[in-house]
Amino acid sequence: EQRVAYLPLLLETILASKARVTEEERVVLDVLTERGTTEDRTLIQELEDTIKHVGVVDQRGPGIHSPAEYRNERQELELKESELMAQLSVRSAEFRALTDEPSLKEVAQTLETRVLVEIVHTRQFRPTPVPFGHWLYAAVVLFPDGHIDMAELGPAKPIDDLIAAYRQAQEVIDNRAQADALAEKLGDLVLGPIARIVGSSTEWWVAPDGELRQLPLNALRLNSRYAVESYHIWSIGSGRDLLTMDSRPVGLGDDLIIANPDYGNGARFTALSETEEESEAIGEVLPKARIVDPANRTKPFLLNLKAPPRILHLS
Repeated sequence: EQRVAYLPLLLETILASKARVTEEERVVLDVLTERGTTEDRTLIQELEDTIKHVGVVDQRGPGIHSPAEYRNERQELELKESELMAQLSVRSAEFRALTDEPSLKEVAQTLETRVLVEIVHTRQFRPTPVPFGHWLYAAVVLFPDGHIDMAELGPAKPIDDLIAAYRQAQEVIDNRAQADALAEKLGDLVLGPIARIVGSSTEWWVAPDGELRQLPLNALRLNSRYAVESYHIWSIGSGRDLLTMDSRPVGLGDDLIIANPDYGNGARFTALSETEEESEAIGEVLPKARIVDPANRTKPFLLNLKAPPRILHLS
């Protein structure tokens, strides 16, 4: 019963703080930096510095400071960040719309048949004189009906070490066996606990954290198969991104998907049939995206667009 009560609060906290500046907000900030005043640019730089400082404090943890000192430092930074974002919201209607805190109901309504998996890299908390323990990974899952569940993935260091080994194995030619073995171990640790709580759901929006951001989740293995063979996994910065996927910040055009582009200048590459299928699959995720027809998959076509695309996928 206590678990059911705190999970919504936990997920709301994650959505409010994780990947604070989303891709959409980043675009609006870039436009404001380019077109705004000197004061606008000063506020944006101060906001970016504050967000980086928050990340450093989170990664460092209490360290030599007492828990109370750590909480105070974190709260002061959060207050400063909120004040800067409020000032920028006054100056930009687009930024103001994007920084409104989402409700869990709003996020759940975007999921349709999919689930949202928010992975967090955090420290174990205990009500003891030394309250903060080792770093760990946990996954909080939001279902389309608003139901929330959580799975602990385990201590962070063994997972991070496996990620480093897997990335190194990927750099070595003809090293498939070792890479697959590491992908299997990572799949068991990272995807296994998630798969057990999502049940029959095979379509996941995943917002990774920590070193997991560097991991191609679809390439991991689970039950002796690559994840992509059993699941559709899309990585996002934060669950808040789901609320703005179809928005269009001022100055940006449609989403474009270009498969097997014509590189011009006499360059010739063998077309890959899989990229056509990939473009169709991405079109299902971004239903408002335009799949460019073969005759227009050229550099001149892109250069002559009236407005840069919000999302451009080339494969």
